Amino acid sequence: MDINIIILILFYFLLPLLLLFLERKVAIIQKISPIVILYIVGILLGNIGLIGEKYYSIQDTLSSIAVLFAIPLMLFSLDIKKWKKLAKPSLISFGIIIVADFLAVLAGFFIFKDKIPEVEKVGGMLVGVYTGGTPNLAALKIALKVSPSIYVATHTSDIIVSSVYLIFIITVGKKIFGLILPEFKSSSPELTQEKLTEEKKREYEGILSKNHVTDFIKFMILDIIIVAISLGLSMVFKNIDQTLLVILCVTTFGLLASFIKPIRNLKNTFQVGQYFVMVFCLIVGSMANIQKLLTNASSILFYTSIAVFGSLLFHLIGARIFKIDTDTMIITSVSAIFSPPFVPMVATAIKNKEVIFSGIITGLIGYAIGNYFGIVVNYILNIL
Repeated sequence: MDINIIILILFYFLLPLLLLFLERKVAIIQKISPIVILYIVGILLGNIGLIGEKYYSIQDTLSSIAVLFAIPLMLFSLDIKKWKKLAKPSLISFGIIIVADFLAVLAGFFIFKDKIPEVEKVGGMLVGVYTGGTPNLAALKIALKVSPSIYVATHTSDIIVSSVYLIFIITVGKKIFGLILPEFKSSSPELTQEKLTEEKKREYEGILSKNHVTDFIKFMILDIIIVAISLGLSMVFKNIDQTLLVILCVTTFGLLASFIKPIRNLKNTFQVGQYFVMVFCLIVGSMANIQKLLTNASSILFYTSIAVFGSLLFHLIGARIFKIDTDTMIITSVSAIFSPPFVPMVATAIKNKEVIFSGIITGLIGYAIGNYFGIVVNYILNIL
């Protein structure tokens, strides 16, 4: 094998590890986010001539491998049974989000139908990321065969628009929504923010320690088996799009594995899955053509804005109709538009720790269904 390819592979897999190590020690990395840093580094390297087009095939293969390994790992720890513990308003609010996402993306699709390349794929990715999160965006990039430039433009737009959304939510969102929706009725909290904050601090500590190395070996073997079976099935059913089938299989098998308690209780599966997503982000960033990115960015930025704030508007209307309280509406919206890690922060901003549990669980469920939803919406938009 070419020594340059070996160096490239090591770079892709080691830089995210370095950032994870530095994140706990360097405040600015925590604020910016390792994923954003990796995208920036990737784009810079891919556009200054250090990584040539001759490496595209190896980049494409590595990015696909990273996503396939990430999906099951991020689903193993999901406890579907906890749905039973969610209050009825949380379930209704999450259902409204799904409908709201679709309506907002559909509206944007008709506006930008002739202005954005691969617009139906962008719509599928937006629905997936605003139901689940970045892992779903990454998975749908692979499943829908989205070009790297369109993907990076979409994710860059997501970062910009989502940041504006978050600032709105934690500053004046509650006051504005409180004029329309009823107040939250308190009950005993099941999960405190203090516990989640402490878990966040220790997130990547001790993954390969003596206490956790056995779990690491177990879930990596299981992950490899799931990916291998999924690839095998794609070769058997050759009349179905192979990439799409593999993504659906790893998602489904990962979800089914989460019902097995010993698997669900394995330590650090979610964190290792996040690491693979970071590897994917670095690789895809380095594959993006900055010229094409700038050409498509403005239209995709407006489409993303419609998806986020249109979804928020439809969600607010639905919450009003079904009498969902302000805090539940906000926390379930944040868990969908962003992801579970942002829930504690927003719960603190709106001064309500009791909604953390609902936000975490609806966010995790969003991860589970985001791939399916994105693929279905892509097919619908293709027909229109």
